Amino acid sequence: MAKIRDDDSANWIGAHEAWSAATMGGAVALGRGDELGAIAPGRIADLALWRHDTIPFRLLNDAVRQMVYGETGASLDTILVDGDVIMAGGALTGIDEAAILEEIAEVHAELEPLIAASERLAEPMVAIYRHIIARCVVHPIAPDTYPAKLSGH
Repeated sequence: MAKIRDDDSANWIGAHEAWSAATMGGAVALGRGDELGAIAPGRIADLALWRHDTIPFRLLNDAVRQMVYGETGASLDTILVDGDVIMAGGALTGIDEAAILEEIAEVHAELEPLIAASERLAEPMVAIYRHIIARCVVHPIAPDTYPAKLSGH
């Protein structure tokens, strides 16, 4: 978000800062910085393991940077929660994924006509919203309007 709102790259959050915020920062935000957020003795064993033979990690240069900017979750291979393996080889271990996907497909088949009907009902509003959007985009927003800045920076 900083890259969108601030042209000065010195103010942008880098990949390593984002990684730290997502790991130790998240643990601290939850008030559990002494037990989560790092791989260390005495900490809860929640781990995610990614395959490195996938597009985001080919020609591995900076794993953290490639994880933050390129990984979508498609390379996720194994997850351990409190030491228990809940995903292995990209598949969840405690549920029948095929059965759940089949159930989702059945429910979607029931919902699809309702979704299509609601889209038809909303169609008259589309032209109005397009008109509103067209009017809005011609009005520039000053860069100091709602600046995305962290306090103290």
